Amino acid sequence: MYLKAIFEPKLAQYSYLLGCPGAGEAIVVDASRDVEGYIREAASQGMRIVAVTETHIHADYLSGSRELAHRTGARLYLSDEGDEEWKYDFASEPNVTLLHDGGRIEVGGIQVQAIHTPGHTPEHLVFLVTNTSASAETPVALLTGDFVFVGDVGRPDLLERAAHYRGTMEPGARNLYRSLQKLGDLPDSLLILPAHGAGSACGKSLGGVPFSTLGYERRVNWALRASTEDGFVSEVLAGQPEPPKYFAQMKRLNKLGPDAFGERAFPVRKPGSELREAMEQGAIAVDIRFDAEFAQAHVPGSLNIPLYSGFPTYAGWVLPYDRPIVLIAQDQESVRQAVRDLSLIGLDRVDAWFGVDAVYGLARNGEALGSIGSLSAVEAAERAARGDLCLLDVRGATEFEGGYIPHAQHVPYGYLWDRRDEVPQGKPVAAYCTGGGRSPVACSLLKLMGVREVFNVPGGFQEYASLGLPIASPESAATPT
Repeated sequence: MYLKAIFEPKLAQYSYLLGCPGAGEAIVVDASRDVEGYIREAASQGMRIVAVTETHIHADYLSGSRELAHRTGARLYLSDEGDEEWKYDFASEPNVTLLHDGGRIEVGGIQVQAIHTPGHTPEHLVFLVTNTSASAETPVALLTGDFVFVGDVGRPDLLERAAHYRGTMEPGARNLYRSLQKLGDLPDSLLILPAHGAGSACGKSLGGVPFSTLGYERRVNWALRASTEDGFVSEVLAGQPEPPKYFAQMKRLNKLGPDAFGERAFPVRKPGSELREAMEQGAIAVDIRFDAEFAQAHVPGSLNIPLYSGFPTYAGWVLPYDRPIVLIAQDQESVRQAVRDLSLIGLDRVDAWFGVDAVYGLARNGEALGSIGSLSAVEAAERAARGDLCLLDVRGATEFEGGYIPHAQHVPYGYLWDRRDEVPQGKPVAAYCTGGGRSPVACSLLKLMGVREVFNVPGGFQEYASLGLPIASPESAATPT
């Protein structure tokens, strides 16, 4: 048996290619949008992809399962479990086989058995993998999707908090607890291969190790050690981070079925003189340069989402799906990477890109460029204490509740535009996050909102906390001003 985990670091997402070298056949589980990698990997091992499946309707990335099956001629296996509201709209297509609890997929000498594990979502399946050529009685691995992670379990609140199906959180949590009981008869030696690792918003405390064993998780994973259903429900629902805004769109599109097959057109480079016209016609200008470059000089009205590791998630928090995007970039390779990353979450409307000449061309034409200042964490805290600066904590709610810089006002960066009325226009504004990844996005949003004097705090809360200075908390501090 051949087993390959394919990791997408920008989404902390794992897909799996399992193959039977003797039969020259392979199956892919939980494919992302970048399907070329699976095709290349199978070909490099002398195998063809004959089956594609996924554990559930994903919320955090656009599924590539339908496209991969279309490109390879593979059979597409989809869950038919759960509520009618959350079944695949494209399940009647001729290459689709519906799976129920106990259903099996045979790929050469590999047997993949579906087990229905509702909780994270109603239709969720896990896949028990047996290499029958080695042992027909002893399974090798459990592909757990968003059911069991290393050190944690999938969150049962996303249908309510991301897809806005009210009243589903607690029933989902109870279903999740009952699904965990199905693991009771499986051997400790079983490999646990989850769909996500540390950094994913699909759980609250995912481990950084890419895989585990069921025996180890039984010893250390809090969820598998929970003794009562009520206690489990309370714990699993507490402290979950806010789901990114784009999760709702992913749920909808993955249920409908992503319809883009084949190579997507690469955006053309346009002369800088056409940038203003594109923006006036409704395009969002996204500057993907490093935040220090954007801070020094940028096109007024543009948004800075630096091409860092969290790029697709940051973009999903702040970019709408109903407007075209134009990129401002240092070079074509950066554009190529950004287009790929945006496609992972279905942001495909990248119409064009512009070089840095678009920025400085405006200056040559007499238009003022935008800029963003920089403050150390101590400087920002001191100015906030004096009241001559509004200090924004743009982290998530659970982070803020764990402690913040005194006098900071909490507005998560993903909700900054929605809550722009809370940001004062009459004084300078500084923004900080944990370590400088999200605050540049927030600063560019503040400029877009018309705040004249904006400062980034690149060291963030980490810098402040490392100095041993007083830390405020919602319980101990007065309402921040």
